Amino acid sequence: MGIFGACCTAADPPPKPRTMLLRSRHTVPLAWVDLFLITVAYGLGYYLRFKEWQNLVNMDFLAFGGLLWLLWISCAMVVGLYSIAPSSDPFRRLWLWFRCFALFAVGTYAFNGLIKVYYSRILITLMLAVTANLHVLWHWLFPYILRRLRTQRHSGAKAVLIGNDLPSEFAVIQRKSILTLPEILGYFGTPQSTTFARLGSVDDCLEQLPSLFRTETISDLYCSASLFKGNDFHHLSRIAAEHFVNLHLVPDQQEIPLGRIEIDYLGHIPVWSLRPFPLETKNAQTLKRLMDVLISSMVVVGILTWLIPLMALWIRLDSQGPVFFVQRRSGKDNRPFRCYKFRTMRVNAEADLVQASANDARITRIGTFLRNSSLDELPQFFNVLRGDMSVVGPRPHMLSHTESYSQVIERFMARHRVKPGITGLSQALGYRGETRAKQDMKNRVRIDLLYIQNWSPLLDFKIIGMTALSLLRSVRGAAMEPIDGPSGADKGRRIPLD
Repeated sequence: MGIFGACCTAADPPPKPRTMLLRSRHTVPLAWVDLFLITVAYGLGYYLRFKEWQNLVNMDFLAFGGLLWLLWISCAMVVGLYSIAPSSDPFRRLWLWFRCFALFAVGTYAFNGLIKVYYSRILITLMLAVTANLHVLWHWLFPYILRRLRTQRHSGAKAVLIGNDLPSEFAVIQRKSILTLPEILGYFGTPQSTTFARLGSVDDCLEQLPSLFRTETISDLYCSASLFKGNDFHHLSRIAAEHFVNLHLVPDQQEIPLGRIEIDYLGHIPVWSLRPFPLETKNAQTLKRLMDVLISSMVVVGILTWLIPLMALWIRLDSQGPVFFVQRRSGKDNRPFRCYKFRTMRVNAEADLVQASANDARITRIGTFLRNSSLDELPQFFNVLRGDMSVVGPRPHMLSHTESYSQVIERFMARHRVKPGITGLSQALGYRGETRAKQDMKNRVRIDLLYIQNWSPLLDFKIIGMTALSLLRSVRGAAMEPIDGPSGADKGRRIPLD
């Protein structure tokens, strides 16, 4: 879970408003090294092309190098390469780099065709190839280098937490995130099942912090923003400033609308803004649609053309009824659509109301195999071609389930901001099948929202790969496995929500 901290002290003046190409001071060296590697790549390309160094450094080289630098920074500004945090998803960072590099390559060839001074196309191709290899390696390693540097910087530094939810959130960060935090001395809040020491209740912190700061070397104080208002907050900030401790405010996750938070200033007034989700941009929607059409066309032509007749024969021999099960489900913006599946149950009046469960008597023999192997979902590639669904996205629910879950699970309807998918991040992580408890659905919703917030083409391909491997394993064992609803996945896997 990401944590958004606003560092402040009572004595600090409000920052001046500015428009930033770079998100933080950590991305400045990232950009400079990118430019340096482009220069190195040009030199290596020159040597590979002409097998000599003597005539490398001249006015043409300096002019062309300056142009390459300017072109790279311009492309980086267009795609927002340096606008994301160094600790963000490495696949997302590489996707942004790929878009930047594609623009850079096109711009370089276009410039070479327009100017009067001729630069060898072979040299430019070699330079771009070397740049690509050096940049990919650098962008992949940079977060780990940063983590190493942060580990050295935080050596001996300690932090204190104030808030009932912060200990569990920081425990997740220390366990899973690439970020390196100072040593957590302890926390003020309700008792938690974490390795952090409890220093007292939230009510005790204002009284105990001064003596704690005097006896311990504490560099940072992380505080839940909703706990202190008015005079209490000024008192807390004054205590931190007097003891040279950085105060970070962590907004309550429940109070922040779904989305990515940015901070900006209108004059001296701090303003929180929501950035659009990746799939809310036209370019992302077009790219995802092209991927959907390409993948679904391959599946329909290469698999369903021969699989549907075979399944039709098998299903009709097993039980009376249609080959396909067609059900109205909730789509993008909560618009209903007709979802296709291979029929796995006997025709019944409760199909649109009651979810299939473990040992459900309605499931046919062939249905057992189809459901355990997930092959019953394959006709939904026709839904993808129609534009009702995507290959990857949150799974669609029956209309009755959408209505009931939206009443009891916070942000449930936010799943419908994108098209539903044949598979999704929840399914790739093992959350599939029957939802036996409210917590099971909360887990899935939480993961679906993470997918929406962090979508990228590479994430889609990763989910497709994980799903394909899971499908191959399940097909091999489906004939021997009984129906067990959630296939045991939701029983053992839990992602903390509260």
